[in-house]
Parts: sequence; structure tokens; C-alpha cells
Amino acid sequence: MKKQIILSLLILLSNVGFGQTPCENGKAGEFPCRRVDLYAHLDNSLLSGRSGIEGNDIWGWTDPMSGKEYALMGQTNGTVFVDLSNPNEPQIIGRLPSHQNTASLWRDVKVYDNHAFIVADNNSGHGMQVFDLKRLRNVNTPPQIFTADARYTGVSSAHNIVINPEKGLAYIVGARGASNNCGAGGLHIVDISNPLNPTYAGCFDSDGYTHDAQVVTYHGPDIDYQGMQIAFNANENTITIANVENSSSGILISKQGYAASAYAHQGWLTEDHRYLISNDELDEIRGLVSNTRTLIWDVTDLNNPILMNEYSGNTPSIDHNLYTHQGIVYQSNYTKGLVLLDASEISNASFTEVGFFDTYPANNDASFNGTWSNYPYFKSGLIIVSDINRGLFVLKRSEGTNSVLSQQPIITYQANSATANIVPAEDIIIDSYEWEVRTENNEFSVLENNEIYSGVSTEKLEIDFSTMGNDEQRYRCRLITADGASTYSALSNPVKRSANITKVIKPIAAYAFTVYPNPATDKLYIENDGTKVFKSFTIYTADGKVKLEGNLHNNTIDISTINAGVYLLFLKDEKQQIYYKKIVK
Repeated sequence: MKKQIILSLLILLSNVGFGQTPCENGKAGEFPCRRVDLYAHLDNSLLSGRSGIEGNDIWGWTDPMSGKEYALMGQTNGTVFVDLSNPNEPQIIGRLPSHQNTASLWRDVKVYDNHAFIVADNNSGHGMQVFDLKRLRNVNTPPQIFTADARYTGVSSAHNIVINPEKGLAYIVGARGASNNCGAGGLHIVDISNPLNPTYAGCFDSDGYTHDAQVVTYHGPDIDYQGMQIAFNANENTITIANVENSSSGILISKQGYAASAYAHQGWLTEDHRYLISNDELDEIRGLVSNTRTLIWDVTDLNNPILMNEYSGNTPSIDHNLYTHQGIVYQSNYTKGLVLLDASEISNASFTEVGFFDTYPANNDASFNGTWSNYPYFKSGLIIVSDINRGLFVLKRSEGTNSVLSQQPIITYQANSATANIVPAEDIIIDSYEWEVRTENNEFSVLENNEIYSGVSTEKLEIDFSTMGNDEQRYRCRLITADGASTYSALSNPVKRSANITKVIKPIAAYAFTVYPNPATDKLYIENDGTKVFKSFTIYTADGKVKLEGNLHNNTIDISTINAGVYLLFLKDEKQQIYYKKIVK
């Protein structure tokens, strides 16, 4: 007994990471990051109470009585429930073992009416477990081993479960061993209006196997379907849209394939239901695309979904689950970790990466390691992330929305023109940019003679296509900021191609001034040619957080109060124009 207690203590000490770790200089502890802070990390062995366990799906629940937030995380041996009241020190409340203690690599959990609904794949006889989450309120000696409150046996096993929180229906997908006529792993619909007495309600299987889905009470622009239950399905080789308003007789609305498809995995709507953002799990590993690919669909007409564009990430990592919330796409991209994309320019078929947290620092290869899924819907702003290898991560976007690098360049093409105007937001540090042309196989090739540009600009960086040749092509521009973030413009309209591209650059920051000593210890001195009068200064950390600011007196700045490191010094003149230099202390 004593030996077991010592072993348990060793596991606890070696696998729990409590206490907030800000993302500074590109790292939160050992984890690469950008604008996402680490609050806590609980290893799989701690979560499961034993070694050799892997993580999979994750979801969240907020207790309507207390407001407490909980993580519900799937593992190969069951589901674990974690209290996030103190996000720096989350508490494991209990565990619900897999039915008959049989293991599964795939487990999926969703929530309705304060109950968790859990399925497992390749787990014969598991069915759908139902667990009353209100039981988490009264656990006196955690962690407790729970039993299910009910179990639906209309399926033997299943890959995923989907629930529209506005409707008391669960949609089990990828089911095996169904005890009714719903075959091929389509939407197996279950009435959960009485959570402890789930009953079969209907089926949609006219397009075969469904891997994952989102079902919503539709409020998008297509007036033919407003107010109805609409399913947006990832059906392995197509995006399939179905009307499941009548659960007993679902109707296929449309299905659409796409080039270089390998396995249509999952997708999620924007909150206005105008666009669907989807992913393909196998296109990277099969070499069909070079980097992580995200597909942007225009679904304003449900009968005719249109693939608008494909966003390419900056690593070969495989994409998995993604969700949208308040204009941000939260992607779990296996070895790359959690990636945050700003979708404010989605009408231009464009995304901007605004942050990430790499839960698997070993590499960003196209392999099935790292993060499985995430849940970004807590009112507190916490983001919970499940990692196959490393367990549960409790994260949050970094504070300080006014940081210099929290704004992203706005890139637009002039209507009826062959000129692209790149308009950075004020204070953006554009380290470099490059132009790409779309090839015949819908990939992108970097154009030669791309120039490097450094500077802070509120003016336009113009690319003149007026001397193009005869072949019509479509172009996009990639901007890379000083902290390593990148963003792509929307695709241009077809313009004529030429090897010679004229670049007109008007950087405000081109004005020369000197900072000395650099590196410095206590004081910085500013020297210029006398044509500029600097009025104020701001010193930022490398990831865009304000470190020191104030009015400038005698061109001298006291930096004795800041720690050693690399910073960015910004100066403003009497016209509020901005200039910058890198400084070292």
C-alpha cells in the first residue's frame, strides 16, 4: 500500500503543471505559442489515474446554478471531469469508465440539459452513455469513480455524437450495430428530451457514412430553410447538407466534393450561418497538399454550396477538429496544436492567423500526434484543449487587445482594377511579404524576385499588375509580421501574368535615427538629424505587449525597470507618425 501511495505521488508531481504561464517571447514554458497563455496542464496519467492512456475528444459544461466551468475529456479508458473554477489549479472531480472497461481510441462527448452523452468507436456493446453532470456538485472526496445514469443501446458503437443545444435530439454518426434500419453509419437520431430515457427518433443515411456533423436550427440567408433543423455533414468525400426537420424522414439538400480530397473530416458554420469552414484529415499525410488546408464554403444557397477558397497554414500538420466563436476559428491541428484564425475577412475568402499554442513541441509533421480537439465557448474566455499524448491544457488568449501586434493587416483588391492595395493597421510591423500565383492544381507557387520589406506603415504597399502578359492568373499576397505571424490576402480576380512585378513601397519608418547604447543597461539615448521631434515612446515585448511607455524628455528613456531581453522601441513625432527600432537590454 505504501509503495502504491509513493508511486501515485510521483505521477502527480511529474505530470501536473499548475500556475499561469504567460506566452512571452514565443514560449509558455516549453510550449511554443503566440498570444495564447497557459493556465494549467494535466497529463493523461494524472487524468486517468494510470499510465499508458491517451486522450481524445473534449467538451465543456457550465453549471447553471454555480456558474462553475468544467472540462469533460475523453480518454482511451473513459471520460474524466475537471473543475476549472480555479483555472491555475484545476481539480479532477471524477472519472466515468468506458462501458465494461473496454478501451477505445475514439471517444466523443457532448452536452444537453446538464447531461453528458458519450459514445465510443470500435467498442462493441458500448452504446451511448448518459451521465447527469449535476452529480459533480456534491463530490466530497474527489476523484470519484462514477457509473452511467443511463445507456442507449440502439447502437453498438459510434464514432461521434452531435447535439443541437436548441433541440432535444442527438445525432449519432458513424454508428455500428444499429438495431434499426438506419444503416451505413449515417445520422442515427435519438430523442434525448428526457435525458435518462433516450429513444430512437429517426435516420438520415441517404448519402452513406457520416464522419462528423453540425446540426443547427438554421437562421442563415437561405429563406427556404429558415427555422428548420439542418445538418452539415462531413461524409468522407463530400460536404453533405440535409434537412432533418422531420427526424423520421431526413431529406438530402445537396452534396459537394472538392479537388484533392482525401477524407472530409469535420466542419463548423460561422455564427451567421453564411459560411461553412471544413477540413480534410488525410490530404496532408497523403501529399495532396503541402501544408494544413482549411476549406471555406459559401453556403448562402444550401442547394448549391460553393468552395470559395482554401487557406493554407504554415506547417504540414494534419488538421482535425475546428470550431467558430465570435469571429475566431479555433483549430486543433494535431502536431501544430491550437491555431486561432481571424475570420473577419471571410467574405473575401481570407483568414488571418492571430495566435497559436503548440501542445506538441517535438515537431509540426504530418503525423497523428498532438491535439485532438478544443472547446472555446466558456464565458470566462478559457479554452480547453485535449492532446493525445499530453492530456488536458487550460489556455486563454493573452490579455491586451491594444498590443501593437494584435491588429492584422487588411488586404483588399480594388474593384475592377489590377492593383492590389495592402493596408496594414497602424503600428503593424511587416517584416516581409511575398506574392504567390495559383497553379492549375489549385496549389500556390511563390513568385520569384519577392522583395523583403521592413517598416511600420499606414500607407499603401502597391503591387502594379498593369504590365502583365497574356495568361490570366489569380494571385494572393502573404504578409509576415515581426513576431512570425502571417496572413494571406483574398485571391485576386484573374489578372494577366508577368515575371516582372513593380512594387511601390512607402514606409513611414524609413526615416533613420540612432539608439545608443544598444545593448543598453539603464538609459537609452535617441539621436537624429534634427528634422524630426519625437514626442512619446512605447516599448513592446517581442509578442506585442506594452512593457514601458511615456513622453520623451531630452531624447532619453530610462529602461532600468525592465528586464533583460529583446524589445521593440516605437517613437511618435508631433504628427503622430511612427518609427521603430529593435533594442536589446
